[in-house]
Amino acid sequence: MVMNADNINPETDLECFFAVSVGIFGMVVSAILIGQTADIIGNLHRAESRYRNKLDDMTEQLKVSESEP
Repeated sequence: MVMNADNINPETDLECFFAVSVGIFGMVVSAILIGQTADIIGNLHRAESRYRNKLDDMTEQLKVSESEP
């Protein structure tokens, strides 16, 4: 974050409004990014679980087919 060392505090109402708006916008963007990242990780976990379940089903079918005469 770049700031001017001489004047870092907002002085007018417009500057205060702008500072608050930028802060809220930053929080919203951060929340969206964190939420999207968590959703992507969750989807990866679901896909892995689905793949593992398919492998387990195939293994079980192979065991059953091998035991039949």
